[in-house]
Amino acid sequence: MKRREWRRPRGPLDTNTVISARAAILLVLGALAWGCDGGSSSPGPVIARVGDERVGRGELETYLVFNLLDDGGESPLDPAEAARVKSRLLDALVDEKILGAEALRRGLRVGNAEVDAYLAAGARPDDRQPAERDLGELIHQRLLAQKLLEEVARRLPPPTIADVAREIERARAEPEPRQRLRLRALRFVSLDTALGAAEGIRSGEISFFEAVATFETDPGQGVPIELSWERLPEELRRALADLQPGQVSRPVQVDGETYLFLVESWLANQEERSGEQARHAIETLRREQERRVKQDLLRKLRAAMPVEIYRRHLPFDYVPQPDG
Repeated sequence: MKRREWRRPRGPLDTNTVISARAAILLVLGALAWGCDGGSSSPGPVIARVGDERVGRGELETYLVFNLLDDGGESPLDPAEAARVKSRLLDALVDEKILGAEALRRGLRVGNAEVDAYLAAGARPDDRQPAERDLGELIHQRLLAQKLLEEVARRLPPPTIADVAREIERARAEPEPRQRLRLRALRFVSLDTALGAAEGIRSGEISFFEAVATFETDPGQGVPIELSWERLPEELRRALADLQPGQVSRPVQVDGETYLFLVESWLANQEERSGEQARHAIETLRREQERRVKQDLLRKLRAAMPVEIYRRHLPFDYVPQPDG
């Protein structure tokens, strides 16, 4: 497969450019005379139905290109892992459609300037980015879903003092971590963008800190953080295990997000101060609250908006979620 060259992303789009969503795609006027009655919003066989909306194969393929550089060529993943990753991306596309529709029903809106900023932050490291007109609706829908989840999260009650105390005791009961490490993290909007940045860092064209300045999508990225080794997700431990201070990891996917990590130092294990224990406990409890509320919300919305996946029309073998 042709080797990708890292290039600095272009600047923000003209805010007068009309673009809309990061999880829908290729809105094609006119009905496609394939399958049942009505039309699909994108070309190709219908691969899913979300409520009354039919999702075309072309829409899914554009979504995969944007997130994985799925150009049909050689993949860095083995076929089974690639099928699993693409299955989870299909699930994410469906979830974004459901959440985006609910966001609109609740009166939430996303402006063109927000879409432009997201698209600029996600500029790809080569020229294979789908056309901006195709990405507009895709980005708009993803931002709607995010706004809905943020609104729901703001309404969650804060963890109680008793909950925090129990979480601290639970953490203390775990086996003592062998060591801690200090690292810096940079989150990317797509795997392909992370691959391009990692190649630029390895070649010496840019440093990790220049990558932070170029690709930072949220404030506060690239700051040093200290973590307990044994409390890291397994996929992150695998990526960091052989790195020495000053080295940067390969792109790592954690909880559906893609990161690069710079290892600054390995630290001798120290007893955390009580304030740090409380802060870690609150963060852990809050993440679990948000995870549960998202699952509950999607469960309720799916009951009113049935979803069907037509596996025979997918360009990969669909792998169901482990819990069903």
